[in-house]
Amino acid sequence: MAQIIKGLFVDWKLEIWAQVLEIIGASVGIISFIITLILRRDIKKLRVSYIFEKRITFHIKKLVASTNELNNLLNDYNNSTISIKVELARCQTELEDILSKLNTTQSNKVKRLIRLIKGKRNKGFLLSTANEKNIFKNFFRKFSATNVDHIWKIYTDLHAVIRQLENIQQDKKSNIL
Repeated sequence: MAQIIKGLFVDWKLEIWAQVLEIIGASVGIISFIITLILRRDIKKLRVSYIFEKRITFHIKKLVASTNELNNLLNDYNNSTISIKVELARCQTELEDILSKLNTTQSNKVKRLIRLIKGKRNKGFLLSTANEKNIFKNFFRKFSATNVDHIWKIYTDLHAVIRQLENIQQDKKSNIL
């Protein structure tokens, strides 16, 4: 150690200076790379959080409009099955867009609702006036086709997702302030 210090400050040997500066430079380079990775991760989180915060109000408004439209269509279910399918498709695409912005713990309700909508939207709709004499056939049709009860389940689950999104929005606002 004494020879290194003597070579650096007394004899001013350039080879020793080059080795020391090489070690310092490599160390600073590694540290700056680690800091860059940490900052990049944090900036990406901030960006996603900012985009989510700006768009969440829009998503909530679209889902509320869809639930209101579903409620109106359910009043005349037998004549509105095609419109209900269209509204369910709108809900599904909106929920899929929201799903990409949520973390895994927040997205469970949304995933279940998307699966429910996919399953019920593509099946035939059972009209509520279907009063057949064959009870056995009517029993199985009730489970295979989409009926009013299934749409009401989707409607109530949409309200639960809207409430969850509003709570996430409030949590984000309270963390920022």
